[in-house]
This record gives sequence, structure tokens and C-alpha cells, in this order.
Amino acid sequence: VCPGEIRRMLETGDCPSVAQDVAYKVLAAGPQEAFEAVAEVGALLRDADSNVRSRALQALSALAHGGSSEIVGGWVNDIVDALGCPFLTVREQAAQTLACLVEDGQGGRVVAGLPQLVKG
Repeated sequence: VCPGEIRRMLETGDCPSVAQDVAYKVLAAGPQEAFEAVAEVGALLRDADSNVRSRALQALSALAHGGSSEIVGGWVNDIVDALGCPFLTVREQAAQTLACLVEDGQGGRVVAGLPQLVKG
């Protein structure tokens, strides 16, 4: 995985399976590369474009299902923040991503991140 490659893929979103493509690339990388790639995806959760945020959340969901839920769990606070987004597609994808994390054993982290939603 080249630096910036994941970001470019999610920003352009030029194919319908971009989230799965990103997940495949990350899961095929070594542990350190995977961690850095997930950080690239996580950084896009604050992108101004709601489509980019939605694709980033889709990629995080795919990664959680692919066995990287512990790394993705590190982005719980940002995923919870996305629940407050004015765009329905982003909110729905955030909820789905949190559900994936719960299914994959990160429920404690998700529950720990929820109080910020009430404060926010």
C-alpha cells in the first residue's frame, strides 16, 4: 500500500466496490502498513465531502469484517461523531460500521464511545 493510495481511492470513488478494494489492499498489507492505511481511512471521516465520509465508513466496515476490527475500533469516537452528520447516508453507514464492530467483539469500545454522542 503506497502512502496516499487509500485516500485517493476513497476520494475518487470511481468504482462501486471501492470500499471492498480498500479493505482487500489493507488486509493484504503487513501489520504496520495496515495500521497506517486504516489511519488514512479514519482521517477521511472528517472530510468535507459526505460521499467520501460514507465511502470511508464502508471501508472501515469491510475492514472490521475482514479481521481488523481491533484497529478500526481505535476510530470509534470518529465513527460515533458521524452519527451526528446531517447526511443520512453518512449516519446510516456510521451505524452499520458500529454494528460491525460490535459483531466482531469491539462492543466495549463502542459503548465507551457513545456518551460523547449525548454530550456532542
